[in-house]
Amino acid sequence: MPNETVNALQARGVSTRTIIAIQLIVTCLDQVCEWVAQDTGSDRRDDATSRGGLRWRRARNYVMEILDSGQVPELSGITADTTDNALQIPIDGTRLSFYAARNGIDHPDLSGGSKVKKVVVSEMQLSFEAVDSIAAPSRLVLMYDSDRNGLLSAAIGRLSSTREWAEEWRFKVFEREEEAGRSNEAPVKLPSYDEQPEPKLPRIEPIVPASEESDSEQGSTD
Repeated sequence: MPNETVNALQARGVSTRTIIAIQLIVTCLDQVCEWVAQDTGSDRRDDATSRGGLRWRRARNYVMEILDSGQVPELSGITADTTDNALQIPIDGTRLSFYAARNGIDHPDLSGGSKVKKVVVSEMQLSFEAVDSIAAPSRLVLMYDSDRNGLLSAAIGRLSSTREWAEEWRFKVFEREEEAGRSNEAPVKLPSYDEQPEPKLPRIEPIVPASEESDSEQGSTD
């Protein structure tokens, strides 16, 4: 995590343990996105939806495993909340959540029918009305973006609405280095379904009935 992000979070009342928990989520996401890049592919009938589901679910399980096993001493006693199949980490007055930024981290989106997402956004909006701006934020959301090669970028912050970061409340926590040289490259266009070549299936051998097999065996011995 960049030092400027750590300093900015501390200046806004985010505790050291909460920052360590953010680093844990990013570390798990980075590893999981690498696993998914290695484990999936179009040859196994994967698409963006299936890969995205694997990334989030595996990261959720990985974070829970590390917290439950006590591998990070600073986070000892912290238990993840999996209400409504989401993942929230309550720590020092702040609850952490993470979601995929399907349109990139510049364009977060927590809209939809999820009760947890609605609560996350509404609580962040209400917290802006608090008088003490130095108090720990009640909610922080980590939004991450990934591609077929792994984790692309991630940011931590608060949202002022379901689709907008709050002013001065979005901080970079991860950015893949090689992407700096790829920003001007044209995206790779995959062929449509009709343009894809027909798969070459192996020749299907006919099944010989057992009676014919026995007749042929007898004929060969005569």
